[in-house]
Amino acid sequence: MTGVNIDKICAEVGFGIPQENMDKSKQENVIRKALGVLSSDGIFAYVIWAESKAGQITWNEKRQALSKLSEDEKCSRWIILKSISLLKQILPTSIACEQNDVLEKIFNGIKGENSDSEWNKQRENLRQELTKNDGVLADVYRMFFVKQMLERMLTYALYRAKSLE
Repeated sequence: MTGVNIDKICAEVGFGIPQENMDKSKQENVIRKALGVLSSDGIFAYVIWAESKAGQITWNEKRQALSKLSEDEKCSRWIILKSISLLKQILPTSIACEQNDVLEKIFNGIKGENSDSEWNKQRENLRQELTKNDGVLADVYRMFFVKQMLERMLTYALYRAKSLE
């Protein structure tokens, strides 16, 4: 990656996490917690924590409507998606990147048997990439590099969330 400003990439990706149409303080709280887990417990704990906070979209009892995600859950999903996007940009990987039609399915669900299948596919792709032998965390130096870049992305996301009105 010659001539690429990685800090700029982290800033651009991090700025995409906070959403203007969501509660500022809730987003700050989720981002701050994600940054804390990543800093103190590492990448795998960070991914597992964010997944656990992302909730699931399901059908209601009468299968008439899909459940809605809370703002905390949406923010957690944005964190995972932007982490995937950052990894895709700074290291060559096989994980899928964001597309508008995919984002719609991730945040609103899909009518059918498995209403949250697109989200499950994205998070499973990330887990596979992190755990495979030649993946983004194949060696300790790359692992610390990825951790540092994710921390930087979340720091920029936190400052962006603070700046929202």
